Amino acid sequence: MAWPPADVWQPCATEHWPAAPPLPSAPAVPDAHSSPDPTARSPAGGGPASSRVRLQLDLASGIAHDFNNLLTVIQASVENAKRMLPGDSPARVELAAAHDACVRGAQLVRRLLGDGAVREPIELQLNGLLREAAELLRRVIGPRVDVQFAPGHALWSICADPVEIWQVVFNLALNARDAMPTGGVLHLGASNRQLMVTTTTELARLQAGDYVALTVRDTGTGIDDATRSRMFEPYFTTKGTRGTGIGLATVARIVGGLGGGIRVEGAADRGAAIEVLLPRSTGAGS
Repeated sequence: MAWPPADVWQPCATEHWPAAPPLPSAPAVPDAHSSPDPTARSPAGGGPASSRVRLQLDLASGIAHDFNNLLTVIQASVENAKRMLPGDSPARVELAAAHDACVRGAQLVRRLLGDGAVREPIELQLNGLLREAAELLRRVIGPRVDVQFAPGHALWSICADPVEIWQVVFNLALNARDAMPTGGVLHLGASNRQLMVTTTTELARLQAGDYVALTVRDTGTGIDDATRSRMFEPYFTTKGTRGTGIGLATVARIVGGLGGGIRVEGAADRGAAIEVLLPRSTGAGS
């Protein structure tokens, strides 16, 4: 799926959902060479804690800038390599995927840096996005995981920013991959859902109505009840030093901002399925 030019994107006719709340700052770590200061204030109120948070943000901003520079070099190298290949070379397909990944990476960096651009949600069909995501995940995840995709029939549109939906899909997919260290099956799917009554999900209570379900299912280690109750909390992780606790919290923030909900199924050693319910768009293209 090729992204349409920005000047042909059509804003959704549906109502605008409230902005998602930002992730809370990571708990401040006391300085090992000083005693705790009982007068230290929160980041919102300034003081030492606020200074630490500002330093963390400055560091993250610098890393994002450096990462964006690396993406620029990679993208230029990919474009040069494409020009050197004959038009019928099969390697051009791989290079095109690398180029698209660089473009999406740059979009995410701009989001992290807060470029100030106003982004209107657009009419979006999940089938095309998930098909492209499945193709890219097969290259990223490797041969031990069988990535499958089942398109939805007569699928309704949603109203969302494509960059944010990519974030949702990849955070869920990579989390599923980590749950299958010896390999398995990762399934991506989409379908229409009609909720006849108000429904409680792990994220929110959803009113009766039409939704589009984005499903990520794996055959991994599963999710126990203790993990299920905390898995969307910022900075909660079961991966030890390998995890940040940010991925699923980001998913929850984005989905909540779109007025959606998340349902989790699974048990220890029985795999897991995460279903993201997003409101059907009321635009003319739905």
